[in-house]
Amino acid sequence: MYRTGAYLLQTAQKTKNLSLQRFFSVTATQCLTPKNQEKTINKGPPEDDLSFTMNLFRGHVETKQVFPFPQTLNEDQADNLRMLVDPVNKFFQEVNDPAKNDTNEKVDEKTLSALWELGAFGLQVPQDFGGLGLNNTQYTRLVQIVGANDLALAIVLGAHQSIGFKGVLLFGDENQRQKYLPRVTAGEFAAFCLTEPSSGSDAGSIRSRAVLSPDGKHYILNGSKIWISNGGIAEIMTVFAQTPVDDPKNPGKTIDKVTAFIVERSFGGVTSGPPEKKMGIKASNTAEIYYDNVKVPIENVLGGVGNGFKVAMNILNNGRFGMAAGMAGTMRACIQKAVEFATTRTQFGAKIDTFQGIQEKLARMTTLQYVTESMAYMISGNMDSGSKHYHLEAAISKVFGSEAAWYVCDEAIQILGGMGFMKEAGLERVLRDLRIFRIFEGTNDILRLFVALTGIQYAGAHLKELQMAFKNPTANLGLIFEEASKRVVRKVGLSSPPSFSHLVHRDLASSANDVAKLVDEYGQAIENVLIKYGKSIVNEQYILNRLANAAIDIYASVVVLSRATQSLNDQKKTAQVEKYMAESWVLEAKQRVDMNLRTVASGRSLDNFTKMSSIAKSVCDAGGVPHNNPRFSQQKMGTRVFVGGLTYRVRERDIEKFFRKYGRIKEVAMKNGFAFVEFDDYRDADDAVYELNGKELLGERVSVERARGTPRGSDQWRGSGGRGYGPPRGRSRDNRDPDLRAHDRYGPPTRTEYRLIVENLSSRVSWQDLKDYMRQAGEVTYADAHKQRRNEGVVEFASYSDMKNAIEKLDDSELNGRRIRLIEDRRRGGRRSRSSSSRSRSRSRSRRRSRSRSRSRSRSRSRSRSHRSSRSKSRAHSKSKSPAHSKSRSKSRSRSNPKRSKSRSMSKDKDMSKDRSHSRSVSKDRHSKSNSRSPTKDNFLDKNA
Repeated sequence: MYRTGAYLLQTAQKTKNLSLQRFFSVTATQCLTPKNQEKTINKGPPEDDLSFTMNLFRGHVETKQVFPFPQTLNEDQADNLRMLVDPVNKFFQEVNDPAKNDTNEKVDEKTLSALWELGAFGLQVPQDFGGLGLNNTQYTRLVQIVGANDLALAIVLGAHQSIGFKGVLLFGDENQRQKYLPRVTAGEFAAFCLTEPSSGSDAGSIRSRAVLSPDGKHYILNGSKIWISNGGIAEIMTVFAQTPVDDPKNPGKTIDKVTAFIVERSFGGVTSGPPEKKMGIKASNTAEIYYDNVKVPIENVLGGVGNGFKVAMNILNNGRFGMAAGMAGTMRACIQKAVEFATTRTQFGAKIDTFQGIQEKLARMTTLQYVTESMAYMISGNMDSGSKHYHLEAAISKVFGSEAAWYVCDEAIQILGGMGFMKEAGLERVLRDLRIFRIFEGTNDILRLFVALTGIQYAGAHLKELQMAFKNPTANLGLIFEEASKRVVRKVGLSSPPSFSHLVHRDLASSANDVAKLVDEYGQAIENVLIKYGKSIVNEQYILNRLANAAIDIYASVVVLSRATQSLNDQKKTAQVEKYMAESWVLEAKQRVDMNLRTVASGRSLDNFTKMSSIAKSVCDAGGVPHNNPRFSQQKMGTRVFVGGLTYRVRERDIEKFFRKYGRIKEVAMKNGFAFVEFDDYRDADDAVYELNGKELLGERVSVERARGTPRGSDQWRGSGGRGYGPPRGRSRDNRDPDLRAHDRYGPPTRTEYRLIVENLSSRVSWQDLKDYMRQAGEVTYADAHKQRRNEGVVEFASYSDMKNAIEKLDDSELNGRRIRLIEDRRRGGRRSRSSSSRSRSRSRSRRRSRSRSRSRSRSRSRSRSHRSSRSKSRAHSKSKSPAHSKSRSKSRSRSNPKRSKSRSMSKDKDMSKDRSHSRSVSKDRHSKSNSRSPTKDNFLDKNA
């Protein structure tokens, strides 16, 4: 065995594609490790995690938490639960009226009193403090009933106990528990106060502030919170605020960190705004809360000073499984309504439940409910067993459950048809209520990134452990042997995926093997992503979302296989249908996972996202949909294209070559660092922008965008020759009002004096990346990177305030793994420094006919005209060298004879225009896409009008 291991290790080290030392060295150094981590401190190997999802990112199958399906209730707990189920069901049937609550936009006192008497507001509070003391599995069952009947009331209950006072349960000391837990079970509402106007998903950016009083007995709290569930009725609140704490790196100085506090309305200074008007969950109270010099005793710090972010995240992670339980109940109720209608509705002489379209809908709806319910009970069972590794699974259950419930309710409405759209059916209220569940307690978009990045970080830590093992191979032979064996046999095609088919029922073994193969492929995909992107993977949301979706599908597959196996083993009467649902789910999940992993590895798919990114930028630049109405467009499409990011080596011929396959080019205007290209046909400009944006020209990425401004005539004052390529002569800078410059939407990027030098720039940051990053501070008119010096860039802003905002907001911020430094360039203005050296090689149609080296020259032109144009060109060239004209940012040589240029460009002689158009068409045919794109007579006359 050891000989085999040694052989495999040697093979791995000698094979170029499997150079393990290089692989793990590159991967580990680029993984998601803390930036300022001390390299001299050996923190040991990463802690083993029993989470199935965590190990999925390593390509390992960890089955301890998923097989067998958890059974955590003993007989007494099961009996107690049964005793609670009937009263709760009776309450919703006889007391609560969800339609009335929705209409009144509140829950009446009679209903709330009945819930307090049931003990529904203290389900998980220990009995010693007046609660029911339910475990997580019992809690899941009751929440499922609430979700099936009234989601708005579920929010009132959940905001109170799932997150409202959960911090006291998890982090409260004995005094805090004894003081507050009896009160929250006896009639005082609780709330969780985190969100602020300036912080949504970014919890670390909150601005509420608590400062220790001079006597050291209180914290003085000031700030506000928005969209707080139970915000208008809560008496006890978990509030998060910034507090100054000692900086361990700089003795004697302080830094701000988030701290959690228990705040009572009775402290004084706490006020609430009116209830918010919402799309759904109208019966729940949602309000803004204001804190004005609130004195919070130091004894009310929750979880320690500076540990607020940790407290908040643990509260949210602990409560998310309850959302999956509520969604499972909602889906069960929606499916019941759909079935009642489908089995009684007759169309075309048959019940509609016999139609294949309806059968497919019902099957998918029921399978989604089965998966969500299985997740809820799987996670709650793991938590009751004492597991600490469930945070990724809880996030997955929230994402999956909220989206599945929306789909199921929407399909239920579709099955009911017009009746489903009616208020009396009750489904329209459910659909409105469901929408918020994909937003609060962590938006699904952020949770997907959380799942992907947390898993990738875990996988990266293990790869770093392997790198450390190579430094002492004798002591770590087992670890090296395992990893080397896995990669070598995978390379030669002998690998077999990790198997767990022995843990499932024999009828599900084939599905289990499919899932095991997906786990192996997923682990390979994660390694490839780490090698390719390293730390910068945090910015690749397109990839992260697909990795998260694949992880969700794989985890869901394992969960349903576990539950279906239990039903088959116990010979339940529903075992067969559960088997079918498990097999159906795994089959379709496998197809989705394969597609997502192919997308991650496909260069073509990533190129397609680049196009999508360009589309989004066009939408934002246009302030909405960028394209015109096809029937009633009042403005013809422009034919000018802006090319940015050009190096000093780029010449006209390079531009022509770059665009050679995109139709006839009428004009090329070269500037300092950018250029304009005008096509005969707007469709050629469209194609060029669509396909060339972000491509390389002479080794540098360039941006290819639509030139801003109207295509003809209205911006003539802006440039030489009336083409809109620059300001009039004699203006080296744009001296208009800064506000006008900031909102200027015409022509090329405006060069300004508001210039910053960006130091310590990562070599991986392009000028496009730098420009996009700086836009969060204001309007950026110009940017370049690594042109003058390596690891240094330049950014110019439209206004002085934008530049100052960038310094305040972005100086010493992290961009692609490096902390950048912003320095105001006071030496000279951006335009003044370059205006003298800028050259315009704008090639007019008349000049292009006269130049002997131009391939588009018409051979029918006389020598005398060529001679005269040549002399004009010489005079223009000599003028451009004179001091009086060196200040112009854009001087076309064709302007040396203004009268002739004007007569050629503005002529209204139709016959002469046709001749010139024909001459240009013949000379450029070899480079054009299609002869069918030649301009029509109307277009041509319009361009020369």
